[in-house]
Amino acid sequence: ARRGVGLSGRETPGGVGGGPLNPDVDPSGPAGPDSQPPPAAGFLLRITKGISRLHAQHFGKGPMTARSFMVTPEILLVIGRDNLTQGELTLIRNGEGEQVHAYRKAFRDATRAPFIDLVEGLSGRRVMAYLGQNSLEPDIAIGVFFLDPPRSGEDGPGHGED
Repeated sequence: ARRGVGLSGRETPGGVGGGPLNPDVDPSGPAGPDSQPPPAAGFLLRITKGISRLHAQHFGKGPMTARSFMVTPEILLVIGRDNLTQGELTLIRNGEGEQVHAYRKAFRDATRAPFIDLVEGLSGRRVMAYLGQNSLEPDIAIGVFFLDPPRSGEDGPGHGED
C-alpha cells in the first residue's frame, strides 16, 4: 500500500491526510514498470515544505496540501491544491478566470529564481528547466523541475543517504 509522509514526519495511509497547511509527501512516487528506487523521504519533504513556503511568501497564500514526487532521476514534480487567494477566487466567480491565469503566469515568471534556487540547493543539481501551471477549477498547481542527469553511479537527488 502506498504511504505518504506528512510534515510532522508521521506516515499517512495512501499518501492522503495532508490537511490544511499540512502538505504531505509520497516518497515512493508514481509506480510503474520504469519507476526508479524511492528517494529518501527527507528530500521530498524538504522540497514540499520549501515550495509551499515560497508560494506563501510570494503569492500571499501557500497550498493547503502539497506532494512531491521524483518521477525519474531527472524529473521532480510538485503538486499543490487549494492555492488561490480569496481575491483570485472572487475574480473566478465573476467570470475573470483568464485574468487570474494571466496574473499567475506573470507572477510565476517573475518569481522563478527562488523556486529554482531551492531545488538546486536541496538536490545539488542544476535545474535545466522549470515549468508551472495552474488549474482554476479544481484549484491545483503543478511545478515540474527538469534536473541535470545524475552523475555516474548516482540514482538522483534524495536517493540513498539523506
